[in-house]
Amino acid sequence: MQKNPETSIDPAAIAARAYELFRARGGEPGHDVDDWLRAESELRCATSVVNAVAEISLFPPAAGMEPIRLKRRRAPRKA
Repeated sequence: MQKNPETSIDPAAIAARAYELFRARGGEPGHDVDDWLRAESELRCATSVVNAVAEISLFPPAAGMEPIRLKRRRAPRKA
């Protein structure tokens, strides 16, 4: 199975976010799959937004209009 570079998410990033979710729940065991799936979903959503913004900025401006400069910012990390 080939990975699509636009949609693949680093498993280490998923694991780190899943661990954050685990810790936020007080370290209660038994929810590892839920934490993993939620972390993956959050990261995939964030990646989709970044890709959408990058795609939008590729369109040329209409005649007589100045291009809009979009800044790419990362979402703040939750503690």
